[in-house]
Amino acid sequence: MSNLVIGKDGYLGKILTLSLKATGTSRHPGAKPYFNLKTSDPKTLPNAEVVYIIAAITKFRECEIDPDAFATNVDGPIRLGNRYRDSFVVYMSSEAAEWPGHTAYGDQKRYAEMGLLSVVPYKHLAIVRPDRVTPDKVERLCKYLEQIGREKKYGVHRFR
Repeated sequence: MSNLVIGKDGYLGKILTLSLKATGTSRHPGAKPYFNLKTSDPKTLPNAEVVYIIAAITKFRECEIDPDAFATNVDGPIRLGNRYRDSFVVYMSSEAAEWPGHTAYGDQKRYAEMGLLSVVPYKHLAIVRPDRVTPDKVERLCKYLEQIGREKKYGVHRFR
């Protein structure tokens, strides 16, 4: 199975990429060359059976003040979803998406989910909403993401 991790250089992405390599399920351990959610063209990326969209601006305050946050957190994932609509897409969202209007970050995650649902067939999309990602949960979360991709478990998934 070929996997592609968008956000492989981030905290969670590094661990997910290593986990996929360790289980031998990844032929594409990450996006090469570097992929910028805001500006890069998804057509430059390789084909993949499962695409993990992990990359995001995650700091709540940064999402409030950074003019690039919306383009990165909303437009980028939707463009990727459109490119990979025939693949299985695992989108790393947040439980903050369940509380509209509380934070720009939560709103951006919610908009990205809605946009992905408009371009990716439902049975090709898994939205994962973890609560706060802390160091003690990262390895378990990565195994969970890997399982969802491997088994193509579509729908919305909570992770605590």
